[in-house]
Amino acid sequence: MEKTEGRARRPLARARARACAQPSFHRLSFPLSLLSFSPKVDPAWTAARELAARRGVPLPPPPASATALTPEEAAAAVAAAVALHPLGSRCEVSPGGKRGAVRFVGAVPSLPAGPWVGVEYDEPVGKNDGTPPVAKGASGVGKPPARLFECAPGFGGFVRPASVAVGDFPPVEVDFGSEDEI
Repeated sequence: MEKTEGRARRPLARARARACAQPSFHRLSFPLSLLSFSPKVDPAWTAARELAARRGVPLPPPPASATALTPEEAAAAVAAAVALHPLGSRCEVSPGGKRGAVRFVGAVPSLPAGPWVGVEYDEPVGKNDGTPPVAKGASGVGKPPARLFECAPGFGGFVRPASVAVGDFPPVEVDFGSEDEI
């Protein structure tokens, strides 16, 4: 009789093993209607907005640091950046310790409001040639942005003033002629 019971148990054990091997999404513990929202469908979707809507409470205001600068605040920030980053001065951009020279300080129309520092790097670690990137969402129709400073392609970049340290930073010397390491 034990053999019969043992045989009866084996198919049940196999069924349990198969059930455990299935991915866990087959056993959802929440209604599928919650999966109807998607950040890709609504670009303004955030978890905070979703939770506030479910609770029926108004969304709290964003923190002061997340709000856009007023034109007066942006002008004051640009003036402070110009004073701290003189044109032509040597600098080091962090992170990464990339060295170069300050070639532009001011607002860039195609980038978010506030001051930007245009840096001509010593090595080709930049993203442009002194021309700012095209604004996001722009259709590309019309004339491209004006070049704000001159440098070789791949040697320029625009960074926030907080990432730039001005000082006595000698140019980086790259020795490509050494064959001792080959």
